[in-house]
Amino acid sequence: MSRDGLRWLVVAGLSAAFGIGAVQPAAAGAALEGDFGAGADRIDFDELSLGQGVDFQWRLKGVVIPPDPGGPFRVVGSAELGGAAVRSVPYALRSPTDQHELRIEFLSPRERAGMSIGGFTGPLDATLEAYGLAGSLLDSVTLSFAAAGAPDVDHFIGVDVGSVAIRRLVLRYSAPAEIVVDDLLAEPSQADSVPSPTTQEAILNDPNLPEASRVAAINELARSPSEAGATVLRNALTGVADPYLLERVAIALSDLSDASALEPLIELATTTTNGDVYLASRTAAAVIQERFPLKNPPQVAFSTAGTLEPNTAFDVVATVTSPADFSWARVDLRLPKQIDPSPSDLENSYSGQLVAGTPVTVGAAFIGVDAGYREFSVSVNLSPSLEHPISYEFRYYVDLQPGGGTASATPPVFSAEEVPGIEFLELE
Repeated sequence: MSRDGLRWLVVAGLSAAFGIGAVQPAAAGAALEGDFGAGADRIDFDELSLGQGVDFQWRLKGVVIPPDPGGPFRVVGSAELGGAAVRSVPYALRSPTDQHELRIEFLSPRERAGMSIGGFTGPLDATLEAYGLAGSLLDSVTLSFAAAGAPDVDHFIGVDVGSVAIRRLVLRYSAPAEIVVDDLLAEPSQADSVPSPTTQEAILNDPNLPEASRVAAINELARSPSEAGATVLRNALTGVADPYLLERVAIALSDLSDASALEPLIELATTTTNGDVYLASRTAAAVIQERFPLKNPPQVAFSTAGTLEPNTAFDVVATVTSPADFSWARVDLRLPKQIDPSPSDLENSYSGQLVAGTPVTVGAAFIGVDAGYREFSVSVNLSPSLEHPISYEFRYYVDLQPGGGTASATPPVFSAEEVPGIEFLELE
């Protein structure tokens, strides 16, 4: 079984059936999770958002997961897997249907790679294939599962080809089943596979060199992704004065999908006086925000004052708190058209700086003529771009009833005939 690429076979579930330890592959070609060193690239999907599709988020680690023809693989948690455990909390990755394979591309060749799989019932064979630069099959490894399958995502499958040659992995199952994976490992790491960015850093930061040479340094940092190279580019957002170079740096950071660049790019977009730099930085920030939503987005707490009944004035107040500083933000309170503003000292919008931990309050007084639910909305925009907004929206539901109603951030549940048609009115 060593010449056709199939190097080892493990029947999962033997330990439970016979009371023995897990069967360990010993033949060349198999990689165990413990074979990977501390410096290996590990992608655990935990920095993403539930339900998010994946593709280019990990270019800094030299990994691309191309979209499947049926749609992108998406982030799931234990609840989406029927309570099954994932390898690392809280998220794993799942195929769009049960008829797909997982393809993983490496921007730099690797010697060994693998991942935890599960989330299915058997019987089936799971095969991980490793391909080289020319598309030739280097080796493959198969795990065979009995009828119980692998509900928890904790069965590691890995391949080691004995040389730094893997450019693509393909994971496929022998029977229809959703592919669920977690904790992708690859070695050597992307950082160990590309040159140090020291030379490019020196060229980029030297104002006496020709602009073309400095642009070439930026392009090289983008072509050879690494955390160290991304740090050089992020530092250039504040250390480089040439507007054209700033444009190129912003574009490079978006190409690299550098999540750490989001807030510096927003800062640049809100402080620059150059129109081209503004356009490049806000567009780059929008691209990165789509791939990596802010880990610590602003939070909103709602409250009401007054009696929540028809034909009676009441206040809706929203308090916005950000865990990070932003030099510019706009906060707006919107109300349904079926409700009327009432005179109030409250301000319904705010434009200015957001200081970490310092609350910003917006609000207004309203009168609703009819009983029933009203949906209010607060938007928090962290970019002055209308075309590429970096914004968040929070909703609040007020139920006006004779004698007093209720208010909650939890959406009400309506039957099909009860769903109200709600339009929003901008407060001026």
